[in-house]
Amino acid sequence: MQGGSISVESEKGKGATFTIHFAIDSEERGAKAEARGRSGSTAVVSGPAATGAARPCVLVVEDDADSQGFMKTLLSARYDVLCAASGEEARRQLARSDGNLHVILMDVSLKGGEDGLSLTRHLRSQPQWKTIPIIGVTAHARRGDRERVLAAGCTAYLQKPFDRKDLLALMASLLDPSIPLH
Repeated sequence: MQGGSISVESEKGKGATFTIHFAIDSEERGAKAEARGRSGSTAVVSGPAATGAARPCVLVVEDDADSQGFMKTLLSARYDVLCAASGEEARRQLARSDGNLHVILMDVSLKGGEDGLSLTRHLRSQPQWKTIPIIGVTAHARRGDRERVLAAGCTAYLQKPFDRKDLLALMASLLDPSIPLH
């Protein structure tokens, strides 16, 4: 669903080699190529300096490091990305953001003392975070899960695994309501 591939080579009695290739969005490939051309390195230039203008800032609240890395890679061509692995860390990021956050991607099943829905309820009780779009991202797909996520205060529900184009379209529509979802 993410556009990557997995291959396996196996030799009886010797073992197996698994190879995983992660796809990179074509827009991101262009940004990386541009960054390499300027600096001679493979670092991705992100943030306002890369485009000459402020970019929307996204907070990814996700306790899995691999998922954080994936989201950062997926989103960094279009957005400034902050990550938090817990509710406590998310609160620190929010406090430091000076209101300069545009969307929160919230893992519903955060491990630890506070899950994503509790954190969302807390944010909705705070005047400065009452209207920020929060996308509840979860593998929970049973009957009623979507309704539970939305009732906690999430603006939208996105089921894992998701198609990256669906995530990007959803984020674009939340940042600019004139963009229709297809």
